Amino acid sequence: NDGAPEYSGPVRAPALRCGDMGAADIALRTDLKLDSALERLSGRVTGGAKAARGGGATIALPRLDLRFAGTWQALEGRAEVGLAGLRHRAARMEGSRIEGDWRWSAAQGGKESAFAADAAFDLRRVRAFDASGLTAIARNASATPVGPLAERLARGIAGLQQDNRLAGK
Repeated sequence: NDGAPEYSGPVRAPALRCGDMGAADIALRTDLKLDSALERLSGRVTGGAKAARGGGATIALPRLDLRFAGTWQALEGRAEVGLAGLRHRAARMEGSRIEGDWRWSAAQGGKESAFAADAAFDLRRVRAFDASGLTAIARNASATPVGPLAERLARGIAGLQQDNRLAGK
């Protein structure tokens, strides 16, 4: 180590809330490294929560494996999100997973921040599906980091029938 800061350890919280979104019983493991000039960072965050809510959805046992590297102005990495179950008026599913590569850049010189993702998904035991509701979720999430994933997901399962499994990229 060249004297650059590092952090490795647990991050726990009984609950977090921001607007209508929140999570309960959060347990994460973080590994963060900065260079000695504090310009570049890299790391990994793994773990999950007992439950999460937001956008009208309730998620059981969300799990995260997030890897990242870059600068404070531009990061990229790979993410895997798993869940034991999801309940929303538009859809219900169990044992599902989304994974893929992502890139983010900060707002600069009058340009807005940008987020892009290329993801694959494996949705299992999907039922009570309403494509219009999922399309609305994707539209509402369009300005958020999960917007591109939500849009791709909405397109990918528009024709899904009850109790099917859908995998896509």
